[in-house]
Order: sequence, then structure tokens, then C-alpha cells
Amino acid sequence: EMDVFSSPQSESKHSKQPSDYFCKTLTASDTSTHGGFSVPRRAAENLFPPL
Repeated sequence: EMDVFSSPQSESKHSKQPSDYFCKTLTASDTSTHGGFSVPRRAAENLFPPL
């Protein structure tokens, strides 16, 4: 299963399709026992809001 994360800043008001996204099939090494998961830092900085 593929997870796609779109950047709210990259979405146009006229289109619901993201213009920037990160897609990755999660593997066992990407997940933690606490329910979290890992993504490359550059993708996280570009796609997720700052904490």
C-alpha cells in the first residue's frame, strides 16, 4: 500500500490534485513499536508543517 502526503502550500485553489508529494511503501524498518514511522528528512521538511 502506498501512502501519499501532499503539501498544503503546493495545492492550487483550482485543482484538488497535489503538485508536490512524497510516496513510499512502508517497510518494517520504517516503523517503530510506538506507532510512528520514518520518512526522509527532506520530504518531511517540504511536506509537513513545522512542529
